[in-house]
Amino acid sequence: MQKLRIALLVGISSWTIFMIPACQTPSEDIATEPFKVIGLTVISSLKEQQNTTDIGIFWGQLYAQNVLQRIPNKVSDDVYIVYTDYANNPDEGFRIIMGAKVSSLDSIPRGLTGRTISGGNYKKFTAHGEMPKAVNNLWSQIRLMDSSRLSRTYLADYEVYGRDRSSPDAEVDVFISVK
Repeated sequence: MQKLRIALLVGISSWTIFMIPACQTPSEDIATEPFKVIGLTVISSLKEQQNTTDIGIFWGQLYAQNVLQRIPNKVSDDVYIVYTDYANNPDEGFRIIMGAKVSSLDSIPRGLTGRTISGGNYKKFTAHGEMPKAVNNLWSQIRLMDSSRLSRTYLADYEVYGRDRSSPDAEVDVFISVK
């Protein structure tokens, strides 16, 4: 059965309208506990879509270097992409960590980074469809939300890719830290 996709019209000004495919479930408020991740890391930014390039490279490295198999104490097979250590704004830079949620940071393999991600209040969105297109469309929608709809803290945001991450009907949960 084919899923029906509806387009979302977002007016930026009275003269400009962008059409962004709807690819998300409505957001829900979530309170999370701190958690630990181990994975690849890089400093990136939104300038010239550098983050998209970096994440594409990371996906290749994740499989080519068997990164997930090297991570000890994994709590699941989900892939986490964490965005943290934001500069003054995302255009100026932030850290990306791609790997797995773990129960302990006692043993971090060479070439990988371990980090505890703060718990707190998050808005959870879900991207549906073929990745990375669906998650990129969702991030475009999130960036267009004004602060009255999404009061971001920029402490840490993260994505959770489940087992069906390569399916044309994949679902990816995106958690945005909020006040």
